[in-house]
Amino acid sequence: MRGFLEYLSGPACLRLGVLIQLTASLTARIQATGAIPGDEFALAGHLYGALVPLRILAALLLVAAAAGVAVEARRRRGRSRWLRLSVGAALLGGLIWPVGGLGLALLLWESTWAVETLGGLERTASQLQEGLRSEGHQLLVADWRRCIAWWPGLAALAAVGAYLVAGIESVTYTASFAPELFSSRTLTAYRWRLVDLSAAFGAGMALSYLLPLLLARPVMRLLSRLPGGDLKIHVVVPLALALWATIYCRIGIFRVIGDEIRATGVEGQTEVLLALLFFLWFHLAHGSLFALAERGGASRVYGAGEIWTVAALSLTGFSFAMAPATVVRPRRVTYLVWAALAAGWLAVLVYGAYPDLQDFRDRLIVLDVFTSVNVLVLMMLALAHALRPGRPFLRQSPSRIALGGIVAGLALLSLRPIHGELAVVVHEYTRFGYMIKKGSLREVLRPENRLGYTRPDREFQVHGPGEDRYPAWTPLGGNGTHAKPPILIVLWDAGRPDRMHVYGNPRDTTPVADELAAESIVFERAYSMGTATTCGVRHLFTGRYSTRYMLSTRHAPFFIHALRPWGYRDFFVTAFGSDYNGVSLASFLRGGPPLESDGSHVVNVTHREINREWSDRIKTEKLVATWRAVVADKGPGGLDGTLSYLHLTGTHFPWYNESPVRDYGSSWVDLYDGEMAKVDALTGKAFDVLKQLGVWDRAIVVLTADHGTGLKEHGRFAGFLPYEEQIRVPLLIRVPGVAPRRVKAPVASIDVAPTLVGLFDPGGANPFDGVSLLPLMDGSEPSLKREDLVSLCAFEDAYALIHDGRYKLHYHRTEDYALLFDLKEDPGERVNLIERRPEIVKDLTARLAAFLWRGRTGYANPYHYRAWTPPSED
Repeated sequence: MRGFLEYLSGPACLRLGVLIQLTASLTARIQATGAIPGDEFALAGHLYGALVPLRILAALLLVAAAAGVAVEARRRRGRSRWLRLSVGAALLGGLIWPVGGLGLALLLWESTWAVETLGGLERTASQLQEGLRSEGHQLLVADWRRCIAWWPGLAALAAVGAYLVAGIESVTYTASFAPELFSSRTLTAYRWRLVDLSAAFGAGMALSYLLPLLLARPVMRLLSRLPGGDLKIHVVVPLALALWATIYCRIGIFRVIGDEIRATGVEGQTEVLLALLFFLWFHLAHGSLFALAERGGASRVYGAGEIWTVAALSLTGFSFAMAPATVVRPRRVTYLVWAALAAGWLAVLVYGAYPDLQDFRDRLIVLDVFTSVNVLVLMMLALAHALRPGRPFLRQSPSRIALGGIVAGLALLSLRPIHGELAVVVHEYTRFGYMIKKGSLREVLRPENRLGYTRPDREFQVHGPGEDRYPAWTPLGGNGTHAKPPILIVLWDAGRPDRMHVYGNPRDTTPVADELAAESIVFERAYSMGTATTCGVRHLFTGRYSTRYMLSTRHAPFFIHALRPWGYRDFFVTAFGSDYNGVSLASFLRGGPPLESDGSHVVNVTHREINREWSDRIKTEKLVATWRAVVADKGPGGLDGTLSYLHLTGTHFPWYNESPVRDYGSSWVDLYDGEMAKVDALTGKAFDVLKQLGVWDRAIVVLTADHGTGLKEHGRFAGFLPYEEQIRVPLLIRVPGVAPRRVKAPVASIDVAPTLVGLFDPGGANPFDGVSLLPLMDGSEPSLKREDLVSLCAFEDAYALIHDGRYKLHYHRTEDYALLFDLKEDPGERVNLIERRPEIVKDLTARLAAFLWRGRTGYANPYHYRAWTPPSED
């Protein structure tokens, strides 16, 4: 029993318990926020389901490790004993306070290791001591000049490796989109630009790898002056490398998903996990140098470059200490093992960089590629040593100086701007090419794009002439003040109009929508103002341009409150998720008068907000059950003065089409069409109940979507950039008294609110950014008078401005590039006119700048999960 407990107190099991407990704590926190829904992200769903077993396993491991540490402490004396007892107490504290307790346990455990291992070096074998002193001496004589002399070789290796992997990507991945989405000439130009971008990347990576050694020199010199310090100098390099790798990793993680980490409150768990990674890297590197000294001793003197290389390569996860005992120096076979391990890691990471479905998870892909390029550099370093045994690659020579000059010259060429079609290729149709650009020195020197940060010379007009007031006529009869017809809004999440039969899909996917179309106004060019659910729904229900900042509580009130003065008191909604991801119940309540002021009720009929895995069938059943209960209680007119919102998510990825209504096949498009048939059938069940209750004939019905979805039109399924497939949505509006027709003029989701509210306030002032569609619905006007519509990318600081329904400017403010399409001639957005029509680009960019200035305190926030300080009016 004692031996078993001693085994559990070992570093591997102790760290495993810490890892599992932190994972469980992080998972529970994210599940509580609703930021990552389990029905969209399979891994998150599995972790949520395994949360209880994870906690039990973590508790067992931590308790056992604490007991093992206590048993081992009885065999120790003095400071070592008290340190071990403190480790055990901190592990038990980690069961209640995971971040503080487990973080403290890690620090105390590593302190115990330092006291027992480093403090006992003077009592080790003489051969080991000679090896450690030799390593320390070599590291001390490697002054900053020698370290800088290693830069050309490292930079060239990193540059060659970067160009190799990005070049292969350009053939196997990027080329598949040419010439449909960009010209073959642009692809060739991109491959040439990869030369200078790779050089800039290599130059920066080499500097970052050498920086830890340069910063470690003062510490090593200080240690050399202390008694017994010559035996500990070798520790500084693994410490510096592990610290550099951890800081580098932390910068990458927080740069990519830092806002999400802070917003969900998992900073503590993330920091302790990074500390765990730091200690793992340190022990791998230290174990390598320790084994090198143990096996070499005085019989083999390793140069500083080789010592540094062995420590750096250990970051791949393979320590020289794991090599066979017969290996007395890092010969070719050992370097080949390192290279093979790095290649294996690289293969796994590259595979994960090209998922079928892409959306906000693209940020995780960036982390994947970010890791890949570092593994690639280490692989190239290992191969260089394997191919040059006995001839150190890291050394000073005239040829290396020339090599450094070539790399530096090419890196300077990378400062040339990347624009036009070339920018589109780099940012949208590469993974490694994009990461090489982002990891190069040019990104540090490139100025920030500040479009919309200064007062423009024009104002953005959300309304055309006369559209700041509602139409003077209403189909509800009289002045509309006495009518309170039931209103039903059905939203198909990620519903694409072109996959509906009523919009031209040859498949009979939507017979219910077809029947509704026969009684409704069908808008053939309706646009969502956002590319994801929370942003898209806020635009729909506020009738105003709304921020992409998920956690904003200062968005405009939903238009249900504008219906309350006209007698609407009961609002039945299928809210789900949270502000972190979804449509929260709180968002329906914000900004309006207190519900008790007029006896209004906003009821979430699903009664399940955060855990949003209610099926569409259950949501539909709960809503119609609510209707039946209201009519049973109040009579046939009980639903008058009510608004119901049915949000169906079947058309949102991932698409499975389980228990299909119609089975079209197994491709992603087939599965999507199958899911559309299912939400159509459920919508039909809701309509049938309204007919059974005798309220259909007087009901106002809206069928729409929050956004569309990509089906590989621009290289991805799902997606999030505001291409047509992502922002075109169905819009069918049925109003009693308005004859059915089809409308070709472009309209927007922000127009739904003023259209419905305007029915009750004919001739009244329109406070919304959208406009009433009634003139289009009754045929009195062929089109709206406003000139511009803008859709926001929900996840990045990118926009699409559509001018007069024809020209569409895509503008990515963060990455500083733009695209221009003529939707009249090119509805599929295939021919980028950015370099052919500069006058249109200039005009539309100025209009977008005015739009961003207008919304600087709201929708122009460039961040998805972060509040920001807008530019001042000065």
